Amino acid sequence: MSMDLEQCYKELEGDYAEVMRRLRKEELVHRFLIKFLESDEVQRIDEALQERDYEKAFDLVHTLKGETMTLGLGRLSKSSIILCEQLRYKIYGEEMLQQFRKVRMDYQKTIDIIRKYRDSQP
Repeated sequence: MSMDLEQCYKELEGDYAEVMRRLRKEELVHRFLIKFLESDEVQRIDEALQERDYEKAFDLVHTLKGETMTLGLGRLSKSSIILCEQLRYKIYGEEMLQQFRKVRMDYQKTIDIIRKYRDSQP
C-alpha cells in the first residue's frame, strides 16, 4: 500500500502545509526526508551524554532540532526543542535524561514512519 507525503506527515504529527511553504517542492521534501534516515545525531547525543560532554550534546541536539524544525517532523521536533533548552540552561540530571529517552523514542518512531513511506514508493 502506497503512502503519500501528506499521509507520512500526518503520521509524523508534522505540518505538511508549512513544510511545503518552506521547501516548495514535494521532490525536495522527499529527498530531505530520505536523507534524514542517515542521521546519527541521536546516537552521538547518547554518547556525549554518557561521557557527560554536555556542550557537545547541546551542539548535537541543536543540530537535530534545526533539522526536525526545517523538515517539520512534529513529534521529534517538539521533544528535541525541550531537550535543547534543558542543555542550553544546564538542567542536567534525571529530568534531562528522561527527556533524552523521549527524544530517542520519538526518533525511532520518526525513522520507522519515514522508512514505511520510502518503502511504499513505486
